[in-house]
Amino acid sequence: MNTEDLAIRNCKVTDLRAVQRIENASFDDPYTPMVFWGLYLSRDTIFRTAFVQDNIVGYSVSKVETRNGKTVAHLISLAVDPLSRRKGIGSKLLEDAISQSKNSYPECKVIELEVRTDNESAIALYLKFGFRKIRLISNYYGRGKDAQLMELS
Repeated sequence: MNTEDLAIRNCKVTDLRAVQRIENASFDDPYTPMVFWGLYLSRDTIFRTAFVQDNIVGYSVSKVETRNGKTVAHLISLAVDPLSRRKGIGSKLLEDAISQSKNSYPECKVIELEVRTDNESAIALYLKFGFRKIRLISNYYGRGKDAQLMELS
């Protein structure tokens, strides 16, 4: 598979089953179908799926929030199907999430995310895109599972 064969579009309700499958294969503590359904229905969510032909190979979901008068895009989740990893799909999804946040919400100047401290490949990807480490959040993903808060201005 070549990233030239990749397309990214807004998530459709019919994509949610594949999104859940990728989520379950990617994380120890996956979001539930109800969480994804709520995100799908939310007005301020940017929910995108990546696909090759008719196969969904990844997704990203961001929620735009206003805090202390500042508009922030919070990258809630980004995942690629395990069989499609190491092919540039994660980079394309992250690039798309950043672009969608800026274009849909011009007042948005910051994108933030949490990532498990032991997820070295994800941290490397975010650093490559200019995210910087802000602070450590202890036990964010459960006891002994810390997160790194990262931010792109």
